[in-house]
Amino acid sequence: MTDICIALNKQTSQKQLKVFIYCDYQNAKLNLEQAKLLLVFAKSKGRLIGKNIYYNSQCKNQAAGKNNLDSVGYTCFDVPCPLKNSADNQLIADCLEDIHSNLSPDIVILISGDGDFVKLVHNLQKLGKQVIIFAQVGNVKQKLKELADKFYFIDKLSELVENNTQFKTTSLDAKINYNEAIECLTKAITTTLSQGKRTEFCYIATLTN
Repeated sequence: MTDICIALNKQTSQKQLKVFIYCDYQNAKLNLEQAKLLLVFAKSKGRLIGKNIYYNSQCKNQAAGKNNLDSVGYTCFDVPCPLKNSADNQLIADCLEDIHSNLSPDIVILISGDGDFVKLVHNLQKLGKQVIIFAQVGNVKQKLKELADKFYFIDKLSELVENNTQFKTTSLDAKINYNEAIECLTKAITTTLSQGKRTEFCYIATLTN
C-alpha cells in the first residue's frame, strides 16, 4: 500500500481512539473558556466518551465554580466529605472501574498536578493507556509531570487548540491527485479481496497492510 494509503489509515485509526477526561477540580479549577477548549483538544485526539469533574461541595469555591462546567456537558461528581483526598480517591476509583469496562478509554486526560495520582498514572500506563496531564502553573508535582506521556499547562490550552486546528487545515489542503487516489483505492480493494472480505468502505478503511 502506498504512503498515502498508510497515512489515511493512521488517521482513521486515530479517530477510533477512545478518550476520557478526569478533572480534579480542587487542584485545577478550570474556568468556562478553558473547559470548552479542553473539550476541543480531547476530541482532536479521538472519540470523547466521558468527561468527569470531581469536587467537594463543602468547599464553597468549588461548588460555585462547577456550575458553569456542567452547562457545557461535563458530568460533575460531588464528594462532600471532610477528608482531604476524598474527591481524589473517588476519581481514582471511577477511572480504574472505567478502564476495566467495555468502554475502556485508550487515552486518559487527567486535569491535576496532585502527586496523589502518580500511582494511578503508572498503573494506566502498565495497561497500555496513554496519559495526558494538564496542570496549573506552580501547582504540579515534578514526579507526576515526568511520568505523563504528554504534559501541558492549562493556560496553554488556547495555543494547543489553535495549533491543532492549523495542522488539520494544512492536512486538508494537502490533497492527493486523481491518479494517486485511484492507486490507493485499487490497492485497498485488491488487498481486501485477497483476504476474502467484501469491498465496502468500512472494510477498506480499516486495512493496515
